[in-house]
Amino acid sequence: MKKDWNKQNDANDKPEQSAVDSQNRRMTSTPDANVETVTVSPEPENADHLNENGAMQRFATLLVLISLLSLAMIALLNRQVDPYQIFSARIDDRYDDKPALHANMRLHKAFQTRLLKPEVLILGSSRAIQGIPVEHGLFNGRRVYNMAMPLASMKEITLSLRHVNEINPVDTVVLGLDFLSFNTLARTDGPAAGFKPDRLLGNDQTRTPISDYLSALISLDALRASIQVLKTRRQSDAPLSDQKASEYRIMTGRGGREDQEIRSRLLDGGHRSNTLKIEEFFTSAVYLPSPHRRFSFQNEDENSLYWFEQLLVTLHENDMDAALFISPNHARLNELIDAAGLWTQFEQWKRDMLALTLTTARDQDATPYDIVDFSVPSDITTEPFPPAGDSDTRMRYYYESIHYSQLTGALVLDQFTQLQANSEASRTSVFGRVMREDSIDALLGEAREKQTRFRHQFPDYRQELDTIVENR
Repeated sequence: MKKDWNKQNDANDKPEQSAVDSQNRRMTSTPDANVETVTVSPEPENADHLNENGAMQRFATLLVLISLLSLAMIALLNRQVDPYQIFSARIDDRYDDKPALHANMRLHKAFQTRLLKPEVLILGSSRAIQGIPVEHGLFNGRRVYNMAMPLASMKEITLSLRHVNEINPVDTVVLGLDFLSFNTLARTDGPAAGFKPDRLLGNDQTRTPISDYLSALISLDALRASIQVLKTRRQSDAPLSDQKASEYRIMTGRGGREDQEIRSRLLDGGHRSNTLKIEEFFTSAVYLPSPHRRFSFQNEDENSLYWFEQLLVTLHENDMDAALFISPNHARLNELIDAAGLWTQFEQWKRDMLALTLTTARDQDATPYDIVDFSVPSDITTEPFPPAGDSDTRMRYYYESIHYSQLTGALVLDQFTQLQANSEASRTSVFGRVMREDSIDALLGEAREKQTRFRHQFPDYRQELDTIVENR
């Protein structure tokens, strides 16, 4: 009975529960007259926030597009103007409307040689840039390029040779060997700045020069240089004077300065005043540079004689002809080297280079390359300087004690032409002297004796040079 009574109660409870549920549903779904209906909508703050985000995204996208378009326009302008002249080459062009070439000479020449593919390469420091003419019978009408660089080290010279030979086999090398190129403690800023082994082909540091291309296309420096080119073209309808035009020949690999251009530079005091200025610079930047104030063939990272040896190896392995010469130092420059206390190292430098030509040739089973020494005092290298302040007198063979004229450079090349012909003139020359193992001591002794005579003849030169060294 209890069980049935419970079932009955359950049955009686269901209709009541259903009624309650139904009532609850009606109360939920049907608004009561006494209950206020509230409609929920998105908060205004959230909508404003979404609108603000969308606006910012559109602004950011527009900003990116404007930036990309600006970069594209800058790149197009720089590519068209080519202020560093790395995208095209015209062998006879002076590029006299592109002043930015000077500060970017190393960039310019690295890319010009890729385009011009020279057969004859001139290497060395600024002395070879200014002094070695590109038009001479020694070159016999072949493609010549002057790859020399201001204050070039032996490492840079060697890697430059490998770079060009990687582009196109080099047939002949003309190399002016300078004592200054062997000081591994020399400063690398100023005129020496810009040497980057990774932009040169043929060495273990070679990289695709993406940074160079980007710098030439989209950098602000390139844009400023392009604008300067356009201003120069607009402001000068008439051809530039020979004085200004020849200045730019230094930058293009087409040869050195012309006498007329040098004359214009000497109006501020003449040869004597200018040589004092440049001797002060070379003493403080190259021969006795800060902070070391000394000259060394080797530092922790570099050995200049090793790089000279590597250059000889490159010459031998590629069977190149080579005209190697010690640059025609004015005797006043030799006197500066002595005043700086470097004469012993200067002589040892000559001995070491001669020894390396012999050992490298023996290792390569080849004939040694001759080194012709033009630094021994001679009628050419002892040309007197006019008095300080004399802007009228013009020297024939030198611009100052560091840089020789193209007339002197032509005489250097003349002697190599005579050596090729094995002429009597080459064997009896008192200008350039071939260094030989059996006569090097006599040659060095002769140079010391002639230098002493020069010192006694021009005692005021030594006084000026001693003052420069003391005040460095």
